[in-house]
Amino acid sequence: MQRYALHAVHLADEVEIRDFRAQLEAPCLYATTSELFVKVQEESFMQLFNYGVVVFINMPPELEQEYTSRINPFLKVTTNFPNHPKESHEVIYSEGSGISFDFGSLTLPEFSYESLRITSLHLAQSVAIHYYANLAESLLNQLQQFSDELALRGRLRISHRDMLRFVGTSLKIQNSIQENLYIFDVPPVVWEDEKLNKLNKGLVEFFELGIRYRQLEQMGKVIQDNLEVYRDLYQHRESKQLEWVIIILILVEVVDAFLGKW
Repeated sequence: MQRYALHAVHLADEVEIRDFRAQLEAPCLYATTSELFVKVQEESFMQLFNYGVVVFINMPPELEQEYTSRINPFLKVTTNFPNHPKESHEVIYSEGSGISFDFGSLTLPEFSYESLRITSLHLAQSVAIHYYANLAESLLNQLQQFSDELALRGRLRISHRDMLRFVGTSLKIQNSIQENLYIFDVPPVVWEDEKLNKLNKGLVEFFELGIRYRQLEQMGKVIQDNLEVYRDLYQHRESKQLEWVIIILILVEVVDAFLGKW
């Protein structure tokens, strides 16, 4: 029986995978522009994703800390959110067993790098969903404050620049979700192995990735609908301001013409 402890951490919005790999001494078992699966030492691995999640596999805390420090220079932190989520899981390889899921663990009949990598991939996606859900919830809380102020005062005191910044942040988060979460994309290796296909489907269901992704999409739709309302309100306010400017200019012309005749 072999046990592999998986520890996933969200570090940043983006990681420069190519640059990090260039200075890496450990052998890469799988490498693309968006993912690295590295054998750090015997029975210890690390999987790094370009959307800012790293999964440490069977790595002692001091080694995790060392590799986190090595990754830090290649992070691109563009979202100021203090609570970066973490999740842990365990993969147990027990000869003669079937594929079974338990709370916090997964049991498989035989070891393979592919099964370990796919499990790590879904754990990373779970952490990423958690992170984006936190961001979306933060935006919804801000929108609720806007709605409360609008209901209480009949107007919004937020400046045009701050509103544009809020809109830009919302759009950036939604774009990142679409770009980095590939819940329904099947890893290519799965098509070649029936056991891996079964494992992949089981992991999606176990981590409730489809359900959580749809909830995240719904939150994004609510945010989008609210932003459209506030956009219309700001356009109306700017139209009113423009009307007053025109009226004042006309009055100045009338007064100037009257004084000229006087």
